[in-house]
Amino acid sequence: MEKKERVLVYCGTNNGEGFFRTIWSGNWDHIYGFEANPVLYQNIKDQLDGDPRVKMYNTILSDKHDEEQDFYILDANEGGKDYASSVVNVSEWLPEYTKISGNQIDLKGSIKLKTTNLNTFLEEEGITEIDYLLTDLEGSDFLVVNTIKDFLLEGKIKVMQCEVEPDHMPNKYRVLDNKLAQFRELVDEKYELIYTDPYAEEHWFSVDHRWQLKEEYR
Repeated sequence: MEKKERVLVYCGTNNGEGFFRTIWSGNWDHIYGFEANPVLYQNIKDQLDGDPRVKMYNTILSDKHDEEQDFYILDANEGGKDYASSVVNVSEWLPEYTKISGNQIDLKGSIKLKTTNLNTFLEEEGITEIDYLLTDLEGSDFLVVNTIKDFLLEGKIKVMQCEVEPDHMPNKYRVLDNKLAQFRELVDEKYELIYTDPYAEEHWFSVDHRWQLKEEYR
């Protein structure tokens, strides 16, 4: 029997820590990494340049495709770093976030990047099944996952992990809704929740959740 190739799609590779750990812990044949922050993207791309399985993309994952959009470089708590960033301008962050988290977020600057609709990307790459989809998109997770809802409805994703906002917390942004309830509505029929970050505290705005395709749909 011909070996089925295993596909990892990692949306929001950030500083690479989780991305590298996921690469090393799985026997992947094709690895697709997306990171909008150009500094983080280049660092990771340079480190993985010799791995033929890996394709990296410096783009904003969105429900739009191939459109130019602002991407914001931020300064968190006057740290002076260049890796804090978001698709949401600080003017659209709700004051409840600062009040509850204690984090002060300031705008350092913005750049223009092209958007990528994940569903369109997968179609163009000829990807029809995903073994592991991971999203860490600072509030855009549901927006992006919803573009490939047909993959979920048809059971074409084996495992999915997303960073989501707990339902009991206020929204972090005016312009994005990333609540757990939306994910449940999308996946609960065919997927079972197998992991929630055990270290998450009650006041956290983002918590990792992982779902696995139920046995009867595999």
